[in-house]
Amino acid sequence: MDQDPEKIKIKQAVRKSKAKIWRTVLEMLSRHEEMNLGRLSKFTSKGQVIIVPGKVLAGGLIDHSITIGAKSFSGPARRKIIRAGGRVLTIDGLIEAYPEGKGVRLLVG
Repeated sequence: MDQDPEKIKIKQAVRKSKAKIWRTVLEMLSRHEEMNLGRLSKFTSKGQVIIVPGKVLAGGLIDHSITIGAKSFSGPARRKIIRAGGRVLTIDGLIEAYPEGKGVRLLVG
């Protein structure tokens, strides 16, 4: 039985809100996705809310503020996001802030 607390939290969000984005994130967590900041910067605009079902890495630059929820972040990636005025959240934190998934965009490598 899967006892990963993060997956349990996402399953609860799926049951509670019926939001398709959380179901998709749950399915994608097992893929161990990685995404560099340069790619995130290319496909996002200021103020967007993004979820990456994996790890965010520091490759590249980001020059605008976004809110990112991810399974994990490298230390340099976290610092670059915050320096650009963005917010860094765990997937649990993103679910708490956006329980219905409205306005959250899913990005994968």
